[in-house]
Amino acid sequence: CVLPYQFVFIEKGGKPTHPAPYFFNVMHFAVTCVYIVDVYLSFHLTYVDKKSEVVYDLNLIRQHYMSSGRFLLDIISAIPFDFVRLFSGGVA
Repeated sequence: CVLPYQFVFIEKGGKPTHPAPYFFNVMHFAVTCVYIVDVYLSFHLTYVDKKSEVVYDLNLIRQHYMSSGRFLLDIISAIPFDFVRLFSGGVA
């Protein structure tokens, strides 16, 4: 939610027009932390199977989560793109 704003209003042509406000850096970090916690919890929270039974087995929970479409979306959402840009030689 922060990155689109940053690209539109703070960056022009891939280069920052001025340093990103501290507030947006903190918000972006907080959102990334929430997604990482979500991925962790999703590997440990029970689910209801097709027979309407609650599954408690961690191996089955992990297999179910990794085979769902949510896993890939959650992993992509949890990637801290600012750090990736910073360490790849770009400007964060």
